[in-house]
Amino acid sequence: MKIVAVITTHRRRELLIRTLKSVQNAKIPPDLQCIYILENDTQPCSDVSSEFPDLPTAYRFFPQANKSRALNWLLPELADSLIVFLDDDVLVPACLFSRYSDAFQRTLLRRELGPDIAFWGGAVVPEFEESPPSWLLRKLPRSVIGWNLGENSMVVKKPDFLGCNWAVSAEALLRSQGFDESRGPGTNTISIGQESSAQVRLLHAGYRGFYMPGPPVQHYVPADRCTPEWALQRAEKNGRGFGMSYAARLGKWIYWPALLRLWWAEVRCSGVADLSREQDFLHLYDVRRWSGFAEGVRSMS
Repeated sequence: MKIVAVITTHRRRELLIRTLKSVQNAKIPPDLQCIYILENDTQPCSDVSSEFPDLPTAYRFFPQANKSRALNWLLPELADSLIVFLDDDVLVPACLFSRYSDAFQRTLLRRELGPDIAFWGGAVVPEFEESPPSWLLRKLPRSVIGWNLGENSMVVKKPDFLGCNWAVSAEALLRSQGFDESRGPGTNTISIGQESSAQVRLLHAGYRGFYMPGPPVQHYVPADRCTPEWALQRAEKNGRGFGMSYAARLGKWIYWPALLRLWWAEVRCSGVADLSREQDFLHLYDVRRWSGFAEGVRSMS
C-alpha cells in the first residue's frame, strides 16, 4: 500500500525548511511515494518544494486558515494511502519513515494484531527555545512537554498520539468522517485538539491504534509557549473544549456546578498578583480553566 507524508504549515516558512532538511537526512523507504506540503492560509507563501529536488514533494494550497478543513479537503486525494502526519516545526529521526513502513507491514499485511489496527504513533520530545521552570512544566500540555509510552510496542485504545508524529489509514479516517472542522488552528471555537478528536472518532468506529517505540520526533517549542501567561490561555481553551464535550454528553445542567467551581476558584484567587510565584499561578490556572469550561457549556445552547 502507498505511504505518503503530510506536513501542514501556516506562515512558518523558515521552520518548514528546517523540518524538510531533517526529512532530507532521513531514510526514505521505497513505499513512501510523496511528501505533501499542505499550506492553509489566505495567500500562498510556503511552496518550498523546489528547494528540495531530491525529495518526492508536492505542494498543495488551501485558501483558508483552517487546518482541519484543509486536511479534509486533501483526504480524497490520499484515499488509497497510509498517511504519516508531521508538523512544520519538528526534526525527524533518520529511521522515522522506515519505522512506520515496518509497522504498517506488521499490522496491516501480516495481521499480527488483528484487522482493526488503523492508526499509529510514536514518541515526541520538546526542543525548548528556553526551558520553563519545573513547576510550570506540570501545567503545560503534552504538545509542549512531549509524550511517550516507553520502550515497548503496544496496542492503544485511547487518543494518545500527538499531531506531529502519528499516522492513519486514509480509508479508516474517511470512514470515521475525517477531522472535526470546529477544532484546530483557524477555527472560531476550539483552536486545539483536532488530532485527538480524529482519533476518538476512529476509536468509536471500532479501530485501534498501535504505539511504535524508538527515537522520538523533536518538537520545537518557542519561548512564548513556555510562559505562565500562555499556560493560562491554554487552560482556558482546554476548559472550553471539555465544557463543550461534557455538555454534549451529560446536558447543559452541568453549567451550574461549573459556575460553583469557578466561584470557589475566584475566591481562592483573591489577592493574586504575581504570575512568577507558583501558588499564585496555580490559583489563576483554576480560574481560567473553570471559566473556559463554563463558557464551553454555555456555547452549546
